[in-house]
Amino acid sequence: MTSSIKPVTKEKISERVRLYLSGEDQKWTGFEAEARNLNALPILIDLFIAYFLSPDGELFALDLWEEGTQPEIEKDIHTKTTVINVASEWFPELKELLPARPGDADDCPDCEGRGRLLITDYYGKPAAISCPKCMTLGWVQNHTDLG
Repeated sequence: MTSSIKPVTKEKISERVRLYLSGEDQKWTGFEAEARNLNALPILIDLFIAYFLSPDGELFALDLWEEGTQPEIEKDIHTKTTVINVASEWFPELKELLPARPGDADDCPDCEGRGRLLITDYYGKPAAISCPKCMTLGWVQNHTDLG
């Protein structure tokens, strides 16, 4: 996912980092030191982890549960794809980092092609969560074993 990042996408992410560090455009505040040290944009924050994306396409994960931890490079392709896809809701240029749907792909049977599973939250209200089967892409590729 990081090896084929286009120069224009690198420039867009670099500009987002600049705007974040200047305070002009901050989706999530309070991560300025990490953004500066990593030269990376905070793209998604959940209860336990903050994710940062560098202009080179490197995804970093910072454990928010343990105090004093250092960001680590995220290597799991499922996590990377899901985080980047979810974050593209706020940062549309990140869609360029996602795999293109192959011609032989089918809609994900679990989420019916939505990329999200529809659930009922704790309060009985409808909600959606990321589909783990398709990594929020909405499609799965069929692999037929010919041997």
